[in-house]
Amino acid sequence: MNVPLFCYLESYKKCKRGIQMQIDRKMTERDGFTLIELLIVIAIIAILASIAIPQFATYRAKSVRASMIVDSRNASIALEAYRTDWDSYPSSAPDVGPGPDEGMWGGNMVRVSKGNTMSAPVLDTSTYRIQIVNSSAGTSSSGIDMSPITLDSTGICQFSDGSAC
Repeated sequence: MNVPLFCYLESYKKCKRGIQMQIDRKMTERDGFTLIELLIVIAIIAILASIAIPQFATYRAKSVRASMIVDSRNASIALEAYRTDWDSYPSSAPDVGPGPDEGMWGGNMVRVSKGNTMSAPVLDTSTYRIQIVNSSAGTSSSGIDMSPITLDSTGICQFSDGSAC
């Protein structure tokens, strides 16, 4: 055992006994957290979780809603591309979905996002109406309307309750 320099200044036995007492004291002390400290940490985690979980549900519902809108706009672009090439809309457009899926509409690839199903009945050679339904349709737990959306050839996008997309 290395003897500290200050032990040479005092009597060696006295210094050695003091060092041994410090070692004994450290061995008998318990290192750890008290019950109060643990309860405070658990309470903080619970508060953070109660804030984060509802926000997560809202963000998820908004992302599903946005995917429905994007899929309808992409299908609209595919139908408009067909009309540009052939001066009319295709006589029929098969249903696509549930996603992730893809289908061909008049030679144009149409894809739908996860959970979305798309139908686009072509009403005649000059009009169409695209409808997107998500498998988790209805109102989400966060209160966001998840009802089907409709996009027509005039560019009007609406939810089933009549509100705009």
